[in-house]
Amino acid sequence: ALLGWTLGEFIGLIAGAGAGFYLTRMLSKRENAPNRIESAAVTRDTPVFIDLLAATLASGATMQSSLSAAANAMQESPIQTRLAPVLAAIELGADPRDAWSTLMDEPVLGQLAMSVMRSYDTGSGLEPVLVGIASEMRREHRSRVEVAARTAGVKAVIPLAVCFLPAFFALGVVPIVASLAASTGLIPE
Repeated sequence: ALLGWTLGEFIGLIAGAGAGFYLTRMLSKRENAPNRIESAAVTRDTPVFIDLLAATLASGATMQSSLSAAANAMQESPIQTRLAPVLAAIELGADPRDAWSTLMDEPVLGQLAMSVMRSYDTGSGLEPVLVGIASEMRREHRSRVEVAARTAGVKAVIPLAVCFLPAFFALGVVPIVASLAASTGLIPE
């Protein structure tokens, strides 16, 4: 109603619909925030976990003890929660390939699971592969952060325009138009 009164009915209707769409979109993004926060933590912490796993494997420890040590080092990280079923299955004597296969659908940990399973199948060393995976994940994360930083400036323009454009018209354009209309006699003084 306020937009309709200040901007006119049609323009107010358009502005109200745009504001409603924008608010609906912003609220739907807020609902997904916990999932995004956990996903960001997994993306951030996975290279650290992989480096820890590679270091413990390089020291001569078994996969079970390396996985246990690396997972314990990731206290209060969602990685520890996601790796708990794998570690529990291996400790109970399950085939490591079957235990790691539960992570194949994970977007971040899936590559690690596939590499570990391939190492079990071929018998090849896992440490160099893990170091490569960790560095690749860091590179990808760095590029995503750089892109997000570049787009933040562009996304900040819309709220600024919504806030300052009406004020510009009200304080800059309307007085000039009113003054011109009064000086030409279109409206009485």
